[in-house]
Amino acid sequence: MHRAADRARDSRASLASCQEVQNKHKYDSIQSWYFDMRELVKIAKALSDETRVRMLKLLLERNICVREMQETFHMSQSQVSRNLKILTDAGLLKRWREGKCVAYFAERDGNDIFSKVLLEALSKAFNDNPVVTEDRERLQQAFSQLFRERPR
Repeated sequence: MHRAADRARDSRASLASCQEVQNKHKYDSIQSWYFDMRELVKIAKALSDETRVRMLKLLLERNICVREMQETFHMSQSQVSRNLKILTDAGLLKRWREGKCVAYFAERDGNDIFSKVLLEALSKAFNDNPVVTEDRERLQQAFSQLFRERPR
């Protein structure tokens, strides 16, 4: 008689354990979905501005210093930095500092799947766009001018 009661108790415990695992998995997937959704929204907001998309397009092609961005987009240092910070916070850019120069580059190796997919798509898009072509030309001019101004 005790064996039957023990088996029933074990069966109920096993069922409760199974339900606990299922509930935890369900919670984990909901939590994961929520964080994935938040990351996607953050990226979408970062890309909702044409200037930031243009900056990111150039940064997919090479590392760029804030000063070069200022010259390319005819913006103040604070405006450029604010836009680059939004892109960085969205996980699309990384930065490094060398002396007074703060340079940015596109973060192609991040963990976020949305960032990877969007960066890959953007790298192939707008290549013949006249605005992007003008941006490239102004960036090259800014780079040449700033290179000449640097002390040797």
